Amino acid sequence: MTVYHLRWSGTLAATYQPLAQISRPTKFQFRNYLRFVDSYADLRGDRAPEILTQMGGALTFLSSVAFLHPSRTPYTLELLATAIRLANFTEMRFKQALASRRPNEYSPQIQPMILTPSHGSFPSGHATETFTVAWLLWRLLRATGNPEYQNINFRNQLLRLAARVAINRTVAGVHFPVDSAAGAFLGLVLGDYVRRRCAGPATYLARRFNGGAFPGGAPPGMIDGDFYWRAIYNGIFVAPQPPYLTNFPNQPLQPNPILRWLWNKAKAEWK
Repeated sequence: MTVYHLRWSGTLAATYQPLAQISRPTKFQFRNYLRFVDSYADLRGDRAPEILTQMGGALTFLSSVAFLHPSRTPYTLELLATAIRLANFTEMRFKQALASRRPNEYSPQIQPMILTPSHGSFPSGHATETFTVAWLLWRLLRATGNPEYQNINFRNQLLRLAARVAINRTVAGVHFPVDSAAGAFLGLVLGDYVRRRCAGPATYLARRFNGGAFPGGAPPGMIDGDFYWRAIYNGIFVAPQPPYLTNFPNQPLQPNPILRWLWNKAKAEWK
């Protein structure tokens, strides 16, 4: 399935440009990924408070890295909420179209520790939304020019926290690692897309995630079928790409004046 950027010309004629394309793994792959869901269950005792708190979303967790607060950063929170709405609408379209079963539908031994959502498993919505916000927030901090926010550790910590939120959903027993990989992919693509709609440049990155090419065997390292956020990040923004990530040509984009206004107001809160 592909989601598109809708572009209007001067004659009000609409054209559709690819933004993100995702295909799902096979049922055989999903069954192989059960071993990860089983092994991550050992962390439930340690992660239970986090998992329960994150059930409704994880935006507040990002404030442990960047000082988000309604009285201090209202425009930033509005910008991030806008991005979350886009991520939610997009992920749910993918979930509906790809109709992937949850881990507990493959094995009665999974026994999730929370209520399993009724919609599809792939891609992970928590991963999509948290990576969208983490990436957008990092780019906003960096755009301020404030020397403290140029530290790459802000990016790393935000993305590590997004990865922890995603992995917690596997610990809880409601997601496979490949769900998180596809969600992180979609979140990073959407986060960068929103940033470009706000502040340019006049092109955006369009990417494909091929679930059938995602690792499904058991070799060592970052190709064993587990979720590694750096592999996804590097595959989108750094060469070379893993075989399950490929590019569309960069597409033209016109920044949105309303989003630009909101971006500038949010940016001013961090100077």
